[in-house]
Amino acid sequence: MRKLIIICVAVLLLTGCAARREELAKRNAEIAEAEAIVKRDAAIAEVNEGSMFPFPLGLPETELEYGEEYERGEGFGCFSIRKDGTWISIAGWPDCLDDYHVIEYRLTDSTYSVFGISVAEPPNEGETHITTGSHEFTEQQLAKRGYEKSTETDIWNDGSGRYVYIKDDAVKISLHVDADGVIYEIWATLVVTNKENVVF
Repeated sequence: MRKLIIICVAVLLLTGCAARREELAKRNAEIAEAEAIVKRDAAIAEVNEGSMFPFPLGLPETELEYGEEYERGEGFGCFSIRKDGTWISIAGWPDCLDDYHVIEYRLTDSTYSVFGISVAEPPNEGETHITTGSHEFTEQQLAKRGYEKSTETDIWNDGSGRYVYIKDDAVKISLHVDADGVIYEIWATLVVTNKENVVF
């Protein structure tokens, strides 16, 4: 009888330990998710504060007000508004099935900037491109802010390509660069999840 009691107590203790481990694992996952959201929100706030955009990244569609100077284009699971060298995408965020928000800027002229970095103006004959439009300058500025080069970077033999930098799996900055290292297009993008594997 004594052995049976010892075995029952041991089983109860082990069962309780397993349940406690599950509870701790669940709590740790919730804490990690909350920390990731705090880091994401900080990265988004930083890019909005350090950039010149007509609307902040992450702005809900319900708060988005724009005039006739923007042309609206419809897409699959998104829409865009465009004007004079600025393309703005509005889609579901943080997941593609969530409510629509401003999720991306594509800049092709120097009207707007990301962290003070803008598309280079074409030089006059005999002049060089402006410093802030060079890829080397931009890479240094992004590294200072904690951005890391992404595996999405595509560089061609002549040095031109698309350099992609990401911070905290939240914000991507893409620099489209010509063979001379001059930026001709900048994208600022919020990272969007696709938890349901939706195909648009």
